Amino acid sequence: MAETRLVEAGSSAPGRNEMLMVMVDGTAVAVANVDGALHAFDDTCTHRECPLSDGVLDGQTVVCPCHKSRFDLLTGAPLNGPATVPIRIRAVRQDGDKLLIEP
Repeated sequence: MAETRLVEAGSSAPGRNEMLMVMVDGTAVAVANVDGALHAFDDTCTHRECPLSDGVLDGQTVVCPCHKSRFDLLTGAPLNGPATVPIRIRAVRQDGDKLLIEP
């Protein structure tokens, strides 16, 4: 299997149990640090396009700040509505003080 291409997002990783938003090839991507494990996903809720990085981390899920849709950070699946479409999950890793994220 081919290695996933990662691009430099130009930011340090968020602190433990925090999120931040970075731009990756013109798309807003949220990066969450869940107990030391990094997760990257498209920052836009699939329901009403609210920024998920303004939401709340709850274990391995993110809760949208607008209408409280909850998404699984491992699969992107919506766990409750009103969202019904999954968010895109992206590969991410830290290289020194930089984040590398799948474009």
